[in-house]
Amino acid sequence: PDMLWKGYIDFEIEEGEFEKARGLYERLLERTGHVKAWISYAQFEGSDFGKGPVTARSVFEKAYNSLKEDGLKEERVLLLDAWRVFEKAKGDDT
Repeated sequence: PDMLWKGYIDFEIEEGEFEKARGLYERLLERTGHVKAWISYAQFEGSDFGKGPVTARSVFEKAYNSLKEDGLKEERVLLLDAWRVFEKAKGDDT
């Protein structure tokens, strides 16, 4: 099912429907708090199609808190690694 969601999100992005893609990410994360979905959403927001690095950081932070609340240590490590890569690439952007 997650692959279907991702395919739908990718389709909306390709069509330039960024608000729809954002809404789909939000709905997906309501259904599943999977770390890969969080990372993909944060990367989307940090891309040229998203709202920018500040919003991406907000998504990363929200994801971290959600994963911490659920006691998912390994998933938090994956998230923090993706966040580190993001900051290395976009760290100077506001």
